[in-house]
Amino acid sequence: MKMLLAVFAIVLFSSATAFAENDRLQEQFNKLDDNKDNTLTQAELRAHPALIQYTNFYSRGSFFMADINKDGQVDYKEFVAYEEDISAE
Repeated sequence: MKMLLAVFAIVLFSSATAFAENDRLQEQFNKLDDNKDNTLTQAELRAHPALIQYTNFYSRGSFFMADINKDGQVDYKEFVAYEEDISAE
């Protein structure tokens, strides 16, 4: 029983940590998305140098790497995928 409770606590903690990280990324994305169209452009990133220092979008090449579908914009899904990919390295 104690082992089961310990495993449950670990799973619960892991889930809470993942939700907190998702909330952090959503907050960062929303702050960068000036026109609230749910996509980021290079201009929006350039307009917020103080904010992008807390993301992995610190160079021009980062934008192109994150823009998976090459439409010239980074949506939230692309933003999260890029942040998680770079953070895992």
